[in-house]
Amino acid sequence: MKIKKYRCSCPHERPFLYKMSKNSNSTNSLGDLLSDLQRNQLGAKKASPKIPNPIYIKTFEELEKAALKWNKCNQIAIDTEFDDNNNYYGRHLCLVQIYDKDKIYLIDTVKLEGNINPLLAVLENPNVEKIFHSCSSDLIVVGDVCNCAIKNIQDTALMYRFLLKSHNDIGLQSLVEEKLNIELEKQEQVSDWAKRPLSKSQLIYAATDVIYLFELFEILKKELQELERWNWYKEEREKLEEIGEESTNNKSDSENKKVIAALKTAIKYKLPEEQNVRFALYWNLRDEVAKRVNRPHYRVISNNLLADLVQRPPKKLEEWQNLRGSSHHFKKRADEFFTLSKVDLSQRKNIFFQELDRRAEEKEEYFHEKRQHQRTLHQREIIFTNLREALTDYNGLNMQSLILSNKNKNDVLWNGIESVTNSWKMEVLENIAKQNEWNIDVLKGQLKN
Repeated sequence: MKIKKYRCSCPHERPFLYKMSKNSNSTNSLGDLLSDLQRNQLGAKKASPKIPNPIYIKTFEELEKAALKWNKCNQIAIDTEFDDNNNYYGRHLCLVQIYDKDKIYLIDTVKLEGNINPLLAVLENPNVEKIFHSCSSDLIVVGDVCNCAIKNIQDTALMYRFLLKSHNDIGLQSLVEEKLNIELEKQEQVSDWAKRPLSKSQLIYAATDVIYLFELFEILKKELQELERWNWYKEEREKLEEIGEESTNNKSDSENKKVIAALKTAIKYKLPEEQNVRFALYWNLRDEVAKRVNRPHYRVISNNLLADLVQRPPKKLEEWQNLRGSSHHFKKRADEFFTLSKVDLSQRKNIFFQELDRRAEEKEEYFHEKRQHQRTLHQREIIFTNLREALTDYNGLNMQSLILSNKNKNDVLWNGIESVTNSWKMEVLENIAKQNEWNIDVLKGQLKN
């Protein structure tokens, strides 16, 4: 299989050191790190958990050898740990956990410095089924950081949604407890996964995130088949691959994205136009500082403080250099922020004003089209609202969140019901419309030119 040439970004340059026991028979087994007490603690309150000794992969040769094995598997269970602007600047893939029904592997992408091409080839291999739990964030991060669109995905969280229980969204901890009667600890959920060395509890947590996915998948599959909803799920899960594809295709024109992100943040504060642009200038400089020191934006200076500086800028440089609530990273570059506070914006001659003008034109165009299609939009909104209400009790089931959520409304009104549905969803909606003698054809087709 062709392997892409790529090196994932890594937040740490220093080498990763992990001391193994002198008595260990393996250079990469974590068995000596996990005591019997620690293993038992993972599920002692209910059933005893299964925690085999994970294999810790920290060299390219170890990864290459393991990937040969994974490429021959029909299925693997997988999870990732990452940092998404929490402790460091940008997104960083920190750890990948894989269980192949034989062994659990913990792939240290930080230690590997992002040189994980053999793993990426497995993730893109359509012949290897990957079982996740709640995979959207994983797909986005792997797509963005590694330019890799994962193929052939199963998701136990999505499967659970099709059981149509009152609590549709469920975490792995709760699902393991409900289906397997095992209570897991989740205290490492918000850990710093980029920091090295990883703690013993982090390694235990990472291993347990994949050990139960095969069992959960089979249990949920059987339940959905008995409920005759397996085909519904199968059709829906095909969309999962699109998440990673969009993430890999969404990497161009990063500067324009920053302009949009800066103004989007500014607009939340409902500032006048010139102050929005001033905020965006500060935001842009903060982004540059954050990237240089490898810290998230809020560790430099918060958005709220930036908004305060826009509305009530200190008069003297010394006040900027001693700004309460800002970091030392901000204070070191305070003179540059101070200079920006003096920039004359009355001529409206920068990229932020251009973006605001573009937004204003789009808004005007939108209202023009809305006036043109006012009657049709009104009819569509009535049918949409009626369908959503009927979905709360469709043959005794509440299917509203699965088929038509409020966030779909604008897409349906302008782009047609087909833009947010597939065959099984359309079948349900047409049945409802027929029962109530509603003309669902009103919702079909695109209004925009």
